[in-house]
Order: sequence, then C-alpha cells, then structure tokens
Amino acid sequence: MMNYDDLLMPQISKLSRLVPQLMEAPLKEINISMQEFRIVGLLIGEVGISQKDLAKKLSVKASTLSVAISVLEGKGYINRKVSPVDKRVNLLTLDDDADLSEANDIVLGMEDMLIEGISKKDMEITKRVLKRMWVNLSSRL
Repeated sequence: MMNYDDLLMPQISKLSRLVPQLMEAPLKEINISMQEFRIVGLLIGEVGISQKDLAKKLSVKASTLSVAISVLEGKGYINRKVSPVDKRVNLLTLDDDADLSEANDIVLGMEDMLIEGISKKDMEITKRVLKRMWVNLSSRL
C-alpha cells in the first residue's frame, strides 16, 4: 500500500494549514483576522479588482466576501469604487493610508521560522521548483 506521506502534496497541504494557524494569534493582536489578511494581501499591487474576481482568487463565493470587505473598509484597509465600465460593479483597492507594517513584521517573522536551518541555495532551488509546480498546475485551469 502506498504511503501518502511520502508524496509532495500532503507535505504542501500540511504547510498550507500550519502557517495560517500560527499567524492567526499575532494577527488577532493587531485587529485583523487571517481571512481579512488574505484579502488585503491579494489587493497589494492591484489597481482595482472586482469582488467577483477577488472571490475567485480566494476560492470563495462573492457573497461570502461582503461582510469581510465591509469590515476592512471600516478599518481603513480598503476602498470600494464604482467601476467606470459597469456601474453595478465595485472595484476594490488597498487604501493608500493603510498601515501594514505590523502585518509585514508578522509575515517576515513567519518566513524566518519557516526557513530556519535551510541554506540560501536550497531556498533558491525550492522557490524555483515551487514556481514551476504552480505553472504546471495553473496552465490547466
């Protein structure tokens, strides 16, 4: 019988569950949930993304995001603007005055924990391999 723990996918899955679990408490201390943090992270560098497109990136229903978007708007992290092309669509952007410095510190701390004891060379290889895996799978969407 195959030992699934020897496969790569279960290892990736374990990491993808563990990282948010470890980040939840420090994020809560700065008044942002993991879900809110994911939304804000996806808005970095965006000039305006619809709720529908953001939901697709998060793999959730657009209606599921409504409350989180309202909360983030109230906290001053994001702005909603009516699309100039379609008045029924709101475009979401990161607020220019949003202070993400504490959240950045949390991310950098998590990154340090994650790569502890791994050489720079091994990390370069790992990043290159993971990017290739992403390309392999995303090309099939």
